[in-house]
Amino acid sequence: DIDECALGLHNCNLTETNCTNRLGSYNCDCPLPGYHSYVPAGGTYRICMGKLDSVTVQCRYKCSGDKV
Repeated sequence: DIDECALGLHNCNLTETNCTNRLGSYNCDCPLPGYHSYVPAGGTYRICMGKLDSVTVQCRYKCSGDKV
């Protein structure tokens, strides 16, 4: 198994997600509960998206619970 995170062989946007190596793969994890990572239309890297007060918001930097 190779460590895609350590070798930069992933598509995680590291300003918003944490790359976690898994056996045979990796995950782009969002640090706040209720957020998930996805690749936006036309995008290349996985970013975080979540729900706050019924409004979908995108993290612009490391999700910390602060307003974005």
